[in-house]
Amino acid sequence: MKTKCLCLLLLILSLATISNCDVLRAAATITLVSTSQNSQSEALRTGSLAGGNLLYIKGSGLIPDLSLLSVTIGGLDCPIDLSFTSNSWTACKVPPAGSPGKKSVVITVAGIKSICDESICSYIYASSETPSYEYIVPNAIVADRGCRVRGFPRVTP
Repeated sequence: MKTKCLCLLLLILSLATISNCDVLRAAATITLVSTSQNSQSEALRTGSLAGGNLLYIKGSGLIPDLSLLSVTIGGLDCPIDLSFTSNSWTACKVPPAGSPGKKSVVITVAGIKSICDESICSYIYASSETPSYEYIVPNAIVADRGCRVRGFPRVTP
């Protein structure tokens, strides 16, 4: 009787584990978050409030599948660049931020938050990295044509 109960218990436990596949998947481990593929310097995790640059993420256990892989910066979606995504690398386009400051970078694989040291998984939005004009003095303005201001990367008027 004890053998049958033990077998039944093992069967129930194995079915519960199989039906919950997240239990079988380990969290990804992140080793690099940077705007450069070659350096972990905090200066290379700093950028404009306008966003737009690529943030590279290196680790083990990543999945090149948009339905299973997501990145957020300060709670904002950082769209994945699939052309650069593999099992060990991904990149995402940094979203614009409303205010400067250090934000957490969260990488989720198959619904499980990745293992990442706080000192690595952060991004700093800096006003000093955001291009802006103090003033513009045009030479001439032609009526009905307006005035066009161009800048790179993005320019805030």
